[in-house]
Amino acid sequence: MAHATVIEHITLKDGRQIAINDDYSWNVILTKDAANSMSLAHSGPNAVMGTSTGRDLSAQALANPAWLSEVAAQGVRLKRSGVQQHINTLTLQVDVTNLLQDSVVQIAGSVSFYDQQGRWIADEEVKFWTAEYRLPESYLRSQQTRVYEVDAIPLPDKQIDPKLIRLNIRHVERR
Repeated sequence: MAHATVIEHITLKDGRQIAINDDYSWNVILTKDAANSMSLAHSGPNAVMGTSTGRDLSAQALANPAWLSEVAAQGVRLKRSGVQQHINTLTLQVDVTNLLQDSVVQIAGSVSFYDQQGRWIADEEVKFWTAEYRLPESYLRSQQTRVYEVDAIPLPDKQIDPKLIRLNIRHVERR
C-alpha cells in the first residue's frame, strides 16, 4: 500500500484538525507540525498509518488523551481498554475489531510513549492480534470484537504518562 498524500487541512468547530487525503481517507492530526504530518489517530476506511516529522503531541491531542487510545486503519479498529504498568514493562488490554469481510490473522503496529507535556519519548513495536495459523476459530472474523492482551512491552527509561500511550497500526494480515 502506498501512503496517502494530504491534500487539505480542515479545522472543525471543536478545534480538531483534520487532514483530508487523496485516497478519500481522513485523519485527526495528533502531532505538532501539522502541515507535514501524516500521523493518524482516527482514519477513514482506506487510510494507511504513516510517520510524522513532528513527534510531540499537538495541544488538542494533549487536551484529549482519549484520542490516543483508539485508532482505525486498514479495516481494523483498536481501542485500549486497560493499562497495567509493571517495574520495567507494560501490559495493554486492547479491544480489536475487524471492520471488513476477510478474517484477520495478524495486526502489527507500535505504541508511542509521551511524557506529561506531550513530548515523544519512544516507540515500541508490538503485535496487536495474532491468530493461530490453521486454526480458523482463532481468526478475527468480520465485525467481530475480541480483547487481546499485549504483554511485556518494554518501558522507556524516562517517566511516561499512562494516559498518553498512543496506538499505531502498521500492517494487517488477512485470510
